[in-house]
Formats: sequence, C-alpha cells, structure tokens
Amino acid sequence: MEPAASAEPQPLAEISDPRLHRFFAYLEEKRGARPFAARRDIDPLDFPYVLAHMVLLDVLYEPLRFRYRVVGSGLAGWRGYDLTGKFVDDHPDPEYRDFVVARYRETVEWRRPTGGSYALMLDGKPRRYQTVRVPLSDDGETINMIAAAFILAS
Repeated sequence: MEPAASAEPQPLAEISDPRLHRFFAYLEEKRGARPFAARRDIDPLDFPYVLAHMVLLDVLYEPLRFRYRVVGSGLAGWRGYDLTGKFVDDHPDPEYRDFVVARYRETVEWRRPTGGSYALMLDGKPRRYQTVRVPLSDDGETINMIAAAFILAS
C-alpha cells in the first residue's frame, strides 16, 4: 500500500533551480526541530550563491504589512530600483505589488514555507521566475521575518 499523498503543497514542487533547493535545505537545517528558524540562525556568508537574489522582509502586524529589510543587488539591478527600507505596498508596480503581498500573506497565514514558478507581466514584459519564501521567528511562535530568494528564468 502506498502512503497517502500530502494535501499540503510542497514549496519546491515547481522549482527546478538548484540554488533555491540548496537555500531551502540550508534554512531547514538551521530550523532543526523548531517550527521556524530565527534570523540569528542564518549567516549571509553561508549562501553567496543566492545572496544577490534574495530579500529579507520584516513582518509587521495590525495591520499585516511587509517591509524590505534587505534587497539583493541582483534584484535591485534587475528591477532598476532598490526598495530596501520601504514597505512592499509602496512597490511602484501595482499589479506585481498585489501579487507579492498576497504571496507573503500566504507564507505568514499558512505558517510554512511557500514558493513556486511564476509567469507574470513585469515592467510591461512577460517574465518567468522561481522563488522560495521561508518564515522566520525570533521567539519560535510569531513570524517576524521572511527570507525569500528569486531566480529569473533565462
């Protein structure tokens, strides 16, 4: 008899980029048996292969909002602007802003890593990218950050 398939979506199921798999495995190792890794557990020197393509977001509550703490240089260069220190809802592209706010909300509300492969119109052009989003918690209960990495498809 085969084991029942999990109803819970797997964050890497649609992701083919090995850097994202490696980054996710790193964060899972740092999490250990706890529900979430904490920001203090991770060292940017451990993942130079994805550092330029990641963001670190602060999660604020009442209302639920997300602020870019760090935006990798590769992402800032790709988009032509750096949103470090700004809220996600300040993003200049309203369609993309709504899309990513919904994805970050899922990560917090579902209390688990999320991700996938996406095809969107960005800057008036069709773009494909893959991403993984991982919740972090300093106290083991409240998600206060999200670490996310994005790889633009060639």
